[in-house]
Amino acid sequence: MKKLPEVNVVFEDLYRMLVTPIRSKLLLTGIERKVFNQLDIGRELRYARLLLDLRWTLFIMRWGLIQHQSQAV
Repeated sequence: MKKLPEVNVVFEDLYRMLVTPIRSKLLLTGIERKVFNQLDIGRELRYARLLLDLRWTLFIMRWGLIQHQSQAV
């Protein structure tokens, strides 16, 4: 029986490209539907965390776009 070739491929970039739009859409939907306003404890902390998550998501999206554009060239 012939051995299968060993593939040395990292799927991390593909995973990020697939997950980032989903995360950002869920986050924006939560903001639009005021889901986070229903929580009472630590509103400032949650707001700070929400902004941090949003900034991180935007960073990942931009990074993925830059990586994608650099690979296309």
